[in-house]
Amino acid sequence: MTIAIGIPVTKIAYLADALRSIADQSTPVAEVVVVDNGADGDVAGIIAAEYPRAILYRNDRQLPPVENWNLVVSYITADWLILLSDDDYMAPDHVSQITAVNLACPAARLIHTRVFIVDENGKKTGISPLAAATESCYDLLMHRQLGYRAQFLSDFVWQTDCLRMVGGFADLPSAWGTDDLTAFRMAKVAGVAYGSKPTFYYRMHANNITNAHSVYKKLLAICSFEDALRSELTSSNPSGHECDDYVRSRCMTLMDDYRGRMQLYVLNNVKGWNLIGVFIRAALSGNTFRISLRVACLAFVRKIVSGIRGSS
Repeated sequence: MTIAIGIPVTKIAYLADALRSIADQSTPVAEVVVVDNGADGDVAGIIAAEYPRAILYRNDRQLPPVENWNLVVSYITADWLILLSDDDYMAPDHVSQITAVNLACPAARLIHTRVFIVDENGKKTGISPLAAATESCYDLLMHRQLGYRAQFLSDFVWQTDCLRMVGGFADLPSAWGTDDLTAFRMAKVAGVAYGSKPTFYYRMHANNITNAHSVYKKLLAICSFEDALRSELTSSNPSGHECDDYVRSRCMTLMDDYRGRMQLYVLNNVKGWNLIGVFIRAALSGNTFRISLRVACLAFVRKIVSGIRGSS
C-alpha cells in the first residue's frame, strides 16, 4: 500500500500546520503533491520551510473546487490518496492507522477514520461518532441520513484506481455533497473500512468550504446532491444481499428528511430576517429549492428562539 497526500491550496493560513503533520508521520507517505489554486500567499516558501520534498504545481487560473481536486488526482501515482484540505492536519499515527486498516480489510477501496473537530486555534470542539469496522455503501448512507455520522472529505482515503473508475470526485455545485456522493460510489464497489482512533483533525472556521458560498448556491447544491443520490439508489444492488436491499429501501424513504436536515443547516446560518427573502425567492422560483412547509416553519421557529435567547 502506497499513500499519497494531495493538498489543493487556496488559503495559506494553516498550510504550515498541514505540512508539518505530514512530516511528523510515523509511517512516511510515498508522495506529497501541492496544487496552488490561486492561493492568497507564498505557497512555495511555506513548502520550502516545512516539507521541501513536496511537488508543487500552480494553476494558471483559480479552478472550482471539484475541478481542482480531480486535477490533484491526475498528478498522483501512489495506490491511495488522502486529499488533505489546506486547513486540516493529521496526528503522527494517522497513516500508520490507515495502513493497519488496509491490512485488516484488504478488499475495501475506501477507508476513513474517526475525527477530532477543532477551531481556528486547534482547540478540540467535537469528535465524530464511532462507526463499524466495515460497512456497505447503503449502511454508510443510512447512518449519515439519520445523523449518526460526521465525516469529511479529508478523513477519507481513496484508492486511486477506483476513484478514477467512478469518474473522480463527483462534480456538484459548490462541492456540497461531493464527499458523500463520491464515498457512496466508492463504497458501492467494495464497501468502506474504518479506523476507530481519532487521528485526523478537521478545522471548522468561517472560511472553510462548509461555510462558504451563498445560501442560494447551497440550497441548489442540496437539490443536485439529492437527485444524484436517488439515481445511485435506484440502480442495482451490487451485493445482492437481502440486508442491503432492505437498507437501500430505507435510504430511499429517508431522502426527503435528509434533504430537510441539510436545508435546515443552511437556513439556520442565514443572518437576521434575511430568511424571509430566501422564502420569497423560493416561492417566486416555483420552489426551485424544494423547501417543504415543515422545514420553513422549523427554520422560522429556530430563528425566533435564537433571537429570544440572544436578547436575554
